[in-house]
Amino acid sequence: MALELTKKDERELLKVLLNSKIMADMNGTAIVDDMVSDFKEMLIKRFWPMWDSAVWMLVESEYTDSVWSELYSLHYSQTTYAKSNKLFRVHLWGASDNVKKSSLVPANDADDKYIGFVTLRPVPDYDKMLSMVMPNWNVLKLGGETAYVMTYKRKVNINGFTYNTEVAPFYSQEQVYLCCCHSAMLMVSFYMHHKYNTPHTDVTDILSDNIHLVPTEGESYEKILEILTRNRIHVFPFVVDKSVASEDASSKNKLILDVNIESGLPVIVCRNGHALVVFGCTRAANGKPDKYLVYDESGYFVFSILHRNSHFANLLTEKELFDDTIDENGETVKANAVMVVIRYPKVFVNAVNHYGNLSCYLDKQRDTVKKTIGEAGDYKTVLIRNSEAKFRLNSLRVSSKHPFDRHNDKLEKLLESDLTEFVYFSEFCCRDYTLSIVFDPTHPVEGAGIPLRFPGMFIGLSRTPMDRLTEAGKQKNIDTAREIV
Repeated sequence: MALELTKKDERELLKVLLNSKIMADMNGTAIVDDMVSDFKEMLIKRFWPMWDSAVWMLVESEYTDSVWSELYSLHYSQTTYAKSNKLFRVHLWGASDNVKKSSLVPANDADDKYIGFVTLRPVPDYDKMLSMVMPNWNVLKLGGETAYVMTYKRKVNINGFTYNTEVAPFYSQEQVYLCCCHSAMLMVSFYMHHKYNTPHTDVTDILSDNIHLVPTEGESYEKILEILTRNRIHVFPFVVDKSVASEDASSKNKLILDVNIESGLPVIVCRNGHALVVFGCTRAANGKPDKYLVYDESGYFVFSILHRNSHFANLLTEKELFDDTIDENGETVKANAVMVVIRYPKVFVNAVNHYGNLSCYLDKQRDTVKKTIGEAGDYKTVLIRNSEAKFRLNSLRVSSKHPFDRHNDKLEKLLESDLTEFVYFSEFCCRDYTLSIVFDPTHPVEGAGIPLRFPGMFIGLSRTPMDRLTEAGKQKNIDTAREIV
């Protein structure tokens, strides 16, 4: 059995959509160049990195999706606008020298060319068609820069074949029943459910308790906080202080953003009535986050900054995320930004004060380390379960004959102790070593110092600090298919 693929082509895709069973009203429509041009401009560009990277495609004409099924039941079944509760699902593959015909048999390493899929709504307006984008970040790259993305594992089944992917879900509003804030909450809740087993969230779960207007007017950041908390996704607001917004590592805004991104926790940024989600970053030479990978489902925010239409995923600096912008008329638009940040239960330490104290503590430790090991690298802090921290420490521990074993005299005690469920875990590298510190986040008193139940550093043999993100496009230059002979 083979997957029958066709060459990626906008006109061919449009033809398949308009002649499908679930868009019967459009069957037989003559496709002219202007239609193809509008189709490309209003739809294809909304998932541009995947389409640009693709060579092959496969279209499923009837695909069941829980979000669209619920939206159809709530609203579209009462209209003449959409006449099916099914979606299109379009799969995309990259180039392979071994594929000579329009048929593909996946080999053992077939995952390495599968870019992911998009789902399309059966509606007549191209700008409202896009529903879900599921990019496989193991394969997809974003321009010339290397991005690191928080993902979860997902198996994609296509006609009996299975592809293993690393995805970060992207949901696009249909601008009628749901808007950008709902899309942001859906993206975060999907990710948190599949990654950390938080409760499953439906469309009705992310609507306000008030009357839901159609067309929707959206929700304030306060309502986003209330809705997510109601669905047992614990969050807190951090009002961005523009007076400290800079690309300097000392920026409080950046400290908050970095520790959440490195911990694999998405951040919703609300500014001036618009919401977007930060799902990853690029890294500077010192390993610190440099630019941030932003899911802007409408493209409105990115357009206001870069003055170009660019939907789906984009890379922005901290200043671009939080600073005032200039509109098309040259007028300054004041930015009022709030970060909606995931907060684990039983983490009581004031985040801003903790990160500031942590920086001071590590700077002091860095001076100490220089005297014994040499030049210390920049540190990374993540908020993780104590079991993951213990596993990391145990994997790095040195042998009893190693000269630095004396630094680990408390490691056994830490590994055997009943720690709080979540801990702050900080690491930085020195030559061939990784130095780690464990912090207790349940410390109840502000200003009482850094809570260290096991003071000092644990030294392990490793040149690279912990990384909880997926390197975009790390699987490349691998033939993933064989020609059918």
